[in-house]
Amino acid sequence: MPTFYQQIDVGLLTSFGEGLPRALLEPMACGRPVICTNVKGSREAVLEGKTGFILPLGDPQRLADKMLWCIEHRQQLEQLGANARQHVVKHYSEQDVLERLAAVYLRCYQQRYGAGRTTASPEAGSQR
Repeated sequence: MPTFYQQIDVGLLTSFGEGLPRALLEPMACGRPVICTNVKGSREAVLEGKTGFILPLGDPQRLADKMLWCIEHRQQLEQLGANARQHVVKHYSEQDVLERLAAVYLRCYQQRYGAGRTTASPEAGSQR
């Protein structure tokens, strides 16, 4: 995929819903800014005006205008791409994602079995 992303100027994701959108993180990791719609997942991954642009859903004219801006502002686009790469490396490394995932599992576990516990008792596994 890096070869593909090095051939594009900007990543684009105009979906109506996302989880953690790899379709944004991959071009950003390759130094490409992104344009996305303002939906959960996308808006958390993109820093408006720093790593890319977040546009309202259902506004094709704004999308077209922003794409034209990208064509006309190559230098700024390169800076956005550099910022995007730094952002992904800093906040979406494998280690960072694993640590956040482990924290979520620990919170869920502690909600179920008690805040002070870090391991289940043998009989806890048989409770349903």
